[in-house]
Amino acid sequence: MKLRTHAGRYTPVLRDRGQGDHQSSFEDAVEVNHQVSLYDSLTGLANRSLFASWIAEAASQATPERPLTLVVIDIDGFKELNASLGTAVGDQILVEVARRIEVSAGPNAKVARTGGDEFAMIADPGGSYLSGDALARRALDLIVEPLRVAAIDLRLSATAGVAENPGDVVSPLDALSKAEVARGQARSSRKRTHRYTDSLLSSSRRRIALASDLRYAIEEDLLEVWYQPVARMSDGHVTGIEALARWSDSDKGVVAPSEFIPLAEEDGTIAGLTSRVLRTALKDLQRLRGLGYDLTLAVNVSPGLLDDSELMTAILPALESHAVPAGRLSLEVTETALLGDSRAPGAVLGDLVRSGVHVAIDDFGTGFSSLARLSDLPVDTIKLDRSFVSQVTAGGSEQAVVKTILELGRSLGYRVVAEGVERVDTWNALRTLGCDLLQGYVISPARPLEEIERWFASHPGGTRVLA
Repeated sequence: MKLRTHAGRYTPVLRDRGQGDHQSSFEDAVEVNHQVSLYDSLTGLANRSLFASWIAEAASQATPERPLTLVVIDIDGFKELNASLGTAVGDQILVEVARRIEVSAGPNAKVARTGGDEFAMIADPGGSYLSGDALARRALDLIVEPLRVAAIDLRLSATAGVAENPGDVVSPLDALSKAEVARGQARSSRKRTHRYTDSLLSSSRRRIALASDLRYAIEEDLLEVWYQPVARMSDGHVTGIEALARWSDSDKGVVAPSEFIPLAEEDGTIAGLTSRVLRTALKDLQRLRGLGYDLTLAVNVSPGLLDDSELMTAILPALESHAVPAGRLSLEVTETALLGDSRAPGAVLGDLVRSGVHVAIDDFGTGFSSLARLSDLPVDTIKLDRSFVSQVTAGGSEQAVVKTILELGRSLGYRVVAEGVERVDTWNALRTLGCDLLQGYVISPARPLEEIERWFASHPGGTRVLA
């Protein structure tokens, strides 16, 4: 037997041998075992070890005109898919993604599976050269094509990192790690692709240190919860608050939510963070209700937590223990989590809705999702993304989009909240268009509990509701 390889895959091929050719048989067996050890048993692609040797070979041929070009790709949300659909379906997804990446690579790139749901490509310096960006784009475009597996229609997405090195590399795996660092940056910045630069390395080290500090801060309950008012568009009367996590580290200073929230989602600490925010916010809402403020509370829920039964089933008991009616809580979930996911919302979320908990779609208008599914989801509030809100007074396409979303919301019986309203003229324009609620600096920025209490006491908009 010998092994024939095609575009990075291996295929066993029988060869004729005479009777008693034991030496040849032994040598073939050794050869097969050696070759199989270099390939992934599930997808048939090269594994990390063989890919490293390809990197070394390509690095020796690299020139400034045709640099060593590496692309690393992994599937968005694969861990959750694997957990909810089962490993057998997860394996089918990996096999199909491997095939698509291989097709996209064409004859002038080599493909490997370098980790669980991680794939890598290397451009052939001797072939028709393609840039790393072009390789990544072709692969990602093919991955997002509809996929049907186990009678389920899926639309996958993926994230890529690109590294191009025109000279010698310290080691093959060091070169690969640069593309992996770029991939991590793409994910944290919510982009499809990112190119490696030397500055990313120090950024990556900061993220590792930050992740460790964040884990400690969550465990020790060192994060704060601030609150931003939500008001009626018609008269500015405050009807609710949104709970927002804030982190001020003794060494690093104030760390922006745009930095630590994605980090928590990546390393799995988001469940603990959300649980602590929810518990603190319910305790603070109980206090505000005792002072006479009949407010709703909005809490952001990361997409991956919708299937976290431990967190979701703890919500109703937490409401009861703080004497907060279920109808006073709204869970905010991003548009892509609800509309872009082919799976139905989890059963626990449905139970919460039936108990009176509200569900809002956050950042509405920024995704590329199927609006046909909107009426089938347990949603009663749409939060219009600030990118549209800030341009509403300019007229043109932004105003047309806002008007369309408001009409859609009215037709479905939803409330529409405009986020990031900073100017009075924007407020007036949204009120004319029929928007229901607003939040933003024109009303108040987010504040700690003590400050929000003082603000409520002095605010002339009629926030106090007698118990």
